[in-house]
Amino acid sequence: MWYLILILIVVAGLISYRVVTYPTCNDLLKIWNDWGFYIDLHRGLVDRSIVVSIIWLESRGNPLAKQYHQAGNTWAVGLMQVTERACEYWGFNSELLTNGQYNIMVGCYILNRLYLRAVEDNEVSQNYWIGAYSEGYANRYSANSIKYRDRILAIADKFNRCIGG
Repeated sequence: MWYLILILIVVAGLISYRVVTYPTCNDLLKIWNDWGFYIDLHRGLVDRSIVVSIIWLESRGNPLAKQYHQAGNTWAVGLMQVTERACEYWGFNSELLTNGQYNIMVGCYILNRLYLRAVEDNEVSQNYWIGAYSEGYANRYSANSIKYRDRILAIADKFNRCIGG
């Protein structure tokens, strides 16, 4: 009887466990091959590996990806899942976010603004600005922001290993 209870506990744990996936080198190199020119064109102060990682994590490289964010009452759109609200806040046209080149330009602009804000706050080395891309600058210390940052950094490290960097 005890073994049935143990089996039920194990099965329940497996069902409730959220599987976190990580990209293969092929996944990351496909993004780089498809979008690398535009990433390098617009990345500014942000390392290309961070941009590739955000594209993989946010959209898996799908320029038409779209997800509704109920908390912000807005849509996240395209390769870098730029929210319509952030796009308009920074003065960009949200109707163009499904254009991969435009989406990278806007996403990199936002990343650079976050990076420069971190420079002003003397926080660049902690990379909180990366998590702020997902959760907002005011929430950069939140658990979700830190998880996002750590995941992006792990994927970026893998991308660098994939390209021999």
